[in-house]
Amino acid sequence: MARSKPEPNKTSGTSPSASDVYSVMEFADLLGFPVTAVLKIIERKKNKNRDFYTISELAERWGCSRAKVYAVLREAEYKALNLAGEENKHRDAWRVPRATVERIEQARMQRLPEAAA
Repeated sequence: MARSKPEPNKTSGTSPSASDVYSVMEFADLLGFPVTAVLKIIERKKNKNRDFYTISELAERWGCSRAKVYAVLREAEYKALNLAGEENKHRDAWRVPRATVERIEQARMQRLPEAAA
């Protein structure tokens, strides 16, 4: 069975208004994006102004392994907050301040090299 485009939850008229409510699925369909892409955008926006990041969150943000995140942090020589205690020694107890993440990202930004002809 062919899937029809969902109709927005409009209260009146045919033109959308700022008060219309759309589900994530409807919004994704209207824009032609996969639902997973819209969900990732929402999550990134939600996390943009966080005060601290976990190692796992940084690995996802940077698209690399947790080991690479640890290596970058060691190389940058910035401090991170360790929340692990004697009774709480789980793997992801480190929290990295947003300011540190932004400084590392800015310091590692480079121009792409010219393409060889």
